[in-house]
Amino acid sequence: MIVVPQSMRTAILILFLLLSTSVSVSPANALNAETILGSHWVPGWGFRDELNKSDIDNQNFWTDNAGKILTSGVITNDLVDADRALGFIQSHMTASYYLPELVVNSSVFEPQVGGESNSVTNRIVLLGTNPSRPELQQLSIGDYYAGPWTAGYLGADRIWYNGSAHRAVNATVTVSTDHFVKKAYFSFDGLSFYTYLNSTVSVGDPYVKTSVQIKPLNSTFGAGDYIYLQVFAGGSGKLQQYAFENATSFDGAGNLVRTVPFDGATPLGSSGMVVAYSNRTSVLEQDSVALRFNATGIYDVEHWYLNGPFDGLSWVGLGYKVPAVGQGKLSAPVYADVYPIQHFDHHLMADTAKYIASNPRNVSVAPPVSFGFVARGLALYSNLHPDNQTLRKLATGYFHSYYRRYAGTYPGTAYSRSLNVFALAGFELYGGNSSVENFTREFVGAFPGASVEEYGWAVAALQTLYLYTNSSSDLKLYKDALGSFVAGGDHFVRLKGNVSQPAYTFQFAEAASGLLTGKVPYNNTVVLWALDAVFQSNSSGILQNQPRKSDLANTETIPAYMLSTWLFKNAMRSQTRDWIQWVQSANITSIDYGGGQLKVDVLGRNGSLALGTSDGIVIYHGINGTEQLLYPPSSFPWTLIFEIAVATVVILLVIGYFFLRKTRSR
Repeated sequence: MIVVPQSMRTAILILFLLLSTSVSVSPANALNAETILGSHWVPGWGFRDELNKSDIDNQNFWTDNAGKILTSGVITNDLVDADRALGFIQSHMTASYYLPELVVNSSVFEPQVGGESNSVTNRIVLLGTNPSRPELQQLSIGDYYAGPWTAGYLGADRIWYNGSAHRAVNATVTVSTDHFVKKAYFSFDGLSFYTYLNSTVSVGDPYVKTSVQIKPLNSTFGAGDYIYLQVFAGGSGKLQQYAFENATSFDGAGNLVRTVPFDGATPLGSSGMVVAYSNRTSVLEQDSVALRFNATGIYDVEHWYLNGPFDGLSWVGLGYKVPAVGQGKLSAPVYADVYPIQHFDHHLMADTAKYIASNPRNVSVAPPVSFGFVARGLALYSNLHPDNQTLRKLATGYFHSYYRRYAGTYPGTAYSRSLNVFALAGFELYGGNSSVENFTREFVGAFPGASVEEYGWAVAALQTLYLYTNSSSDLKLYKDALGSFVAGGDHFVRLKGNVSQPAYTFQFAEAASGLLTGKVPYNNTVVLWALDAVFQSNSSGILQNQPRKSDLANTETIPAYMLSTWLFKNAMRSQTRDWIQWVQSANITSIDYGGGQLKVDVLGRNGSLALGTSDGIVIYHGINGTEQLLYPPSSFPWTLIFEIAVATVVILLVIGYFFLRKTRSR
């Protein structure tokens, strides 16, 4: 009798697996949304965006991500995370239904001093300097919650003296840990003096606190002279930032006062703020600032679109009466707070001004760019609890606050991805309401978007529209949106003629979610190609932000992954009784079902596929090249028997070899 050691038995088993496409049956081991999202949950704050501490927004809590978690949680019955997301949204919702874009735990203060470029940030606001830049661009202001971003440049480079305006000759910036000073030198008509712009970032503040002072060198100043706090933006192609197209004045409570002249000034006399913004065509490419001021010394606010004296740059500024000051003396400071506003939505300008006036802390003052996900999540949760009138009021109130501000406006100024989902929220709240139907045609039908996830949600909204209207023109809108998808290569799924290829898991997952919500069959080619990218973002239960990449998934990706795979599995199971649980290192090219048998064509690179069945999870290993997986097998598995026979011969040869060696050694 030959005794085979355990190590040899293991080697034989491995050899057998390598020589065949092996199949094993194991219990279901589905990804658990509660487990994955639970690691992102921070009590008292919300769902942390990034899990890695090295990531920039590790302590950021996005309200639109909460909307995505709420939506996914309700649909997939993950009510623990749905309840958490709802609580987060409710705790930050104002009485007027305004939400901040994100909450930031800014307890970590991050100065970066040294070298030529210096910066300081509390994760909400970023203040930076670069002495090698022209003096008008030396002191930048922006934010840092999703990476360094510049809204504009700060300066006090203009003065009104004795009836005419003058620009500084030069300027320099000095830096300390949390405090930057821009010192501008003026010289004209035999006069010389400095202006000082002092800028400070503090923990929790969503703004830079500034003060302006003047120091005469050979003269005195008094009534009739004015110094300015300026915020410069792009113009004439000189900067990446867009020129400020609009500046609007509000009082201290955030109530509208007037629009500032396009190239000119408007007088001031009391506390208030001015909100300037650029590029109305996209909230994702928006440069915006708000300047909030008290009444001390204030004279006017000025807006210059492309100002020749300042190198063609655009700027908005506050004019202050120069305090009486003697030669060589530093004047008393006049103060203002400057808020950078990324993703500014000009439809909500008045709401934003009122929110700023409420003195928020640890937040970005912009609204969530993906407000449609918040609206849909609230609508779905409200429908889950039809007798809860408080929830119903919250869902309908939030929906109407956006509907009133968008309806009748030019559709191209909106963020398509958000409005496509917003339209779904309208149908979920009101069914075949004519206002929701017209809104969907006007916005979703006319401007479906520019990327796969936007078009995916457009398909869902337009299919729902057609469901209620049965209109041939609405059917055409739906077919046109669906017909824009093509499958191809390592890009998994893309849009026809679109040179901007999707790269992130959330894009593919939302595209698949929208398509499946829009009743596109689970085995449609574009659905499969979208899901391929989603499945390749799961490495042994660890979700990633990009297919086949190592970065841990954030709370934008996770709910999109969960929703898309849940919709896919349930759509497939309803038709076939079986479902795809996960796929690794392989692409599903087709799925067919007939006569009680499932056929899955797969293209693999030593890949694996897990199939959920009534027998448990059936796992196919070692998929190489093009293979067709059948469940249950349709005929006697001669190919498998042949492979087993070959493996058996090899095993016997190995055993014989060791037996002969042992015999000879005696």
